[in-house]
Amino acid sequence: MNGIGPKGDTGNTGENGAPGSMVIVTPSVTNITTPVPIPGATLAALVQVAQFSLSAGDFVLAGTVDLAPTGPIGQQYTCQLKDYRNDVIDSSPIVIAGGQVRLVMQGIAHMYFTAPLTLNCGSDAAAHLVRAQFIATQVDRLNPVVTVATPGN
Repeated sequence: MNGIGPKGDTGNTGENGAPGSMVIVTPSVTNITTPVPIPGATLAALVQVAQFSLSAGDFVLAGTVDLAPTGPIGQQYTCQLKDYRNDVIDSSPIVIAGGQVRLVMQGIAHMYFTAPLTLNCGSDAAAHLVRAQFIATQVDRLNPVVTVATPGN
């Protein structure tokens, strides 16, 4: 004997889940035809390069930010995405590049009401934002996982 009995009856089908929704959000500087300037010496004092709004709800954010130098030298870049309370959603490390660079950003946001998110960037020498695009996927709820170190572990 192989220990396998006869197949049982099929159970009842469960209820369908609620449909999800996806909101594609792009900054107010969408389809940039004229680059948005980023002054030099702004790595420690980032400047606003884009702003867009999300409605009330919970969102998972993913986006790309394309930056380029105004001259032929390598530069350092960094960006932060902040919510309406000025809390940082994501911050890129300082990236050193000799030409155009793409920063990938992601995070979560809980919006109590329709409010703006702000993209701030900086560079060690004059540069410009070429393009930025964010996708905001609205979810039913956010359950962020936070690792808490305990003494002795």
